[in-house]
Amino acid sequence: MLISEHADKLVAVEQGYGTDATGATITRPGDYLDAFKAWITSHRNEIPALVAVCTKPRDLTRAQLKELKAALDGAGFPESEVRRATRDATNTDYAATIIGFIRSQALGAPLLDYGERVRAAVSRIQAKHGFTGAKRDWLKRFQTALINEVVLDQPALDRGEFGKNGGFARFDKLFDHQLTLILADLHDEVWRDPAA
Repeated sequence: MLISEHADKLVAVEQGYGTDATGATITRPGDYLDAFKAWITSHRNEIPALVAVCTKPRDLTRAQLKELKAALDGAGFPESEVRRATRDATNTDYAATIIGFIRSQALGAPLLDYGERVRAAVSRIQAKHGFTGAKRDWLKRFQTALINEVVLDQPALDRGEFGKNGGFARFDKLFDHQLTLILADLHDEVWRDPAA
C-alpha cells in the first residue's frame, strides 16, 4: 500500500454523462445529446413507443411510455440525465418530458415546458368546444392529471379521483359520448408546435 505525505491538489473537475459506444466517458453535454439523438435515430423504427412519439403521440399508451423509459434507461439515457445535459448545453432548465426531449432531437420540434404545452392545449380545446359548467371544470381537472401523468386515457379515468367520480363511462356521457375524440384531440394539441 502506498501512502503519500504530499498535500492533495485539485487538478480538474469534469462532469460525466455516461459512456459512448467505445466505452469512453462522455464529458461534454453536446456529445451526450448527439449520442442520444443517434440512439433515437437508430431505434426509431424498432420501438413502437418511439414510433408513436415521433409520429402520433396521441397513440402512445402508458405501457408503451413505461417501456420506452426502460429502454432509454438501459441505453444510458434516463430522463434526468437528458434533462441535465440539455440544461448544461443550453444554460436553460426545461421542464419538458422525455417525449419533448425525443421530439426535439428527432424532429427538431421546439423544446417547451410541458405544463405550458398542456395549459395551451386545454385552452385551445376549450375555445374550440366552448365547454361550460361541469364540462369546463372536468376539463381543468383533466389538465392537472395530464400534466402529472403525461398520458390521459380510459384506464387513467377509471382510477383514483376520476374513478371515484364515475370513471370514463360517466365522463364520456357528460361529454356527449365524445370523450375519446376529445382526449385524442387534446393529446394532438399538446404536441402541436406553436408555429403550426
